[in-house]
Amino acid sequence: VGSEMCIRDSYVAVGSKLLKKDVETGKTVLESPLAAAIDSTSRMVYTNGVVLVPLSGGRLQALTVDVLATVWVTDGLPAGPDGAQQSLASVSVRDGYAYFGTASADWIDSSDGYLLCVRISDGKVMWQHKNENSKGYYWAGMAFSGDYGVIADDSGTVSTVDPSTGKTVAKLKIADRVRANVLVDGATAYAVSYTHLRAHETRH
Repeated sequence: VGSEMCIRDSYVAVGSKLLKKDVETGKTVLESPLAAAIDSTSRMVYTNGVVLVPLSGGRLQALTVDVLATVWVTDGLPAGPDGAQQSLASVSVRDGYAYFGTASADWIDSSDGYLLCVRISDGKVMWQHKNENSKGYYWAGMAFSGDYGVIADDSGTVSTVDPSTGKTVAKLKIADRVRANVLVDGATAYAVSYTHLRAHETRH
């Protein structure tokens, strides 16, 4: 079951379905098939009339918020050493684009995740890059500071990324593992590792 999202009605992804529920009664008022099942969680996000649902295999599906009609679905990503790509990370939206990461993960570790940028209007993948740190993006979403994106991964590295290309412009290893969204306040990024909260300047 994915994370619940409320926009007047309640939306939740269960298995390979997206359900729309009445917030007062909890009854399902509409459901729609998904192109693939979700993973152990699916952190959906709403933007510009569509619900973006992360799917197993590193896919992302957009459905209209009113009638749950599918607008587009991205292709699956190559599996890694630890199995199929899992879409466990938060989806971040900015200026008409969605950014999200994946992880080839088992119960202990992750590897060979991808970071992607998808144009929300038509589902075109603008860029996708395998993590140069050879780890996955596990529960980790991208934050933004000025013209840059900031994201952490399972290697414990916080990376500053150019959102237009996905290229890494700076990075800093802060821990053995980070599985949380980075938070940005002005020029300072806050990252929570398994053991510490750390703050770092994002200026270059």
